[in-house]
Amino acid sequence: MSDPLLNLTVLARETERIGLVTTSSTTFTEPYNLARQFRALDVMSHGRVSWNAVTTSDLAAAASFGATIPPPGRGGPARQGCPRSLPT
Repeated sequence: MSDPLLNLTVLARETERIGLVTTSSTTFTEPYNLARQFRALDVMSHGRVSWNAVTTSDLAAAASFGATIPPPGRGGPARQGCPRSLPT
């Protein structure tokens, strides 16, 4: 499996006129770390990156991160209250 952010970094370097969009889950990666990664890509691409922020509740996805899905209402997978804008 390849890393979408790494692929977008290569595309940002080789292109000038296309937007770069990927989907990343905030369930198993801390939102702060994702925001830092996307901010770096945003700078490298001169503002052409976009982030489709999602949460994940798939047990197979959790297993690939070595995690489990907590029951709803106990800090479950939804972090939908987190800010989704990149720091400036």
